[in-house]
Amino acid sequence: MIIRLVRWLLLGFITVTRIVQASKSFRHVDATEIPDGVNVIVFHTKVRCPTCTAVLQHVRKTLELQFSDEMENGKIRLAVLDYQSPANQTIADRFGVLETL
Repeated sequence: MIIRLVRWLLLGFITVTRIVQASKSFRHVDATEIPDGVNVIVFHTKVRCPTCTAVLQHVRKTLELQFSDEMENGKIRLAVLDYQSPANQTIADRFGVLETL
């Protein structure tokens, strides 16, 4: 029971931290590039470990359970991006993904 609680608290902390980082970074981007609202971004590599897969499942479940209305009307969007892909290099650099690993 305590392990589940700690796991959910850790997931919540990571999610909130990423949302805050995303919102700060999005303020410096041209408005035509990023739509209004909250953009939740989950970065991964080409090969996903069990932890990465579990984090994505928890983020999706949390968004669906706690923010279903916002997800449906587009105020919150989830993006799952491979940070190793050349197409995602700009956004990975913007958030300093490699710096945090």
